[in-house]
Amino acid sequence: MTEIFLDPTAELSPMARPLLPRLSSLEGKTIGLLDIAKPRGDVFLDRLEVLFVERGVKVTVSTDDPPFFATTMTREFEELNRVFGWDRPDFDALNTTAIEAAFCDDATRAAIVKRLEAAKND
Repeated sequence: MTEIFLDPTAELSPMARPLLPRLSSLEGKTIGLLDIAKPRGDVFLDRLEVLFVERGVKVTVSTDDPPFFATTMTREFEELNRVFGWDRPDFDALNTTAIEAAFCDDATRAAIVKRLEAAKND
């Protein structure tokens, strides 16, 4: 099997970095992917997203800092639909994963889950 490595930094002379130890499993892990607007970063992250989904890893999307990145969740969802063909069930699963991984208290989480469940019936 051929391995392809994508470097999203576009550095002309990349700094040598040691590899971190490989995890035995991704089960129970939270993985954050952040597009830092480097050339080819979107290609790199899109490929990771596909690989994670193919392997059953839970994936979610965040705008992180909408004014800085000039985006909204609506735009991100539209792009996921356009690029990957995602539709309502995919977005429902994405939202469920997002609230499971959210850094909030239980009361806030429960209120958001209630709103998400109501929205599924719309």
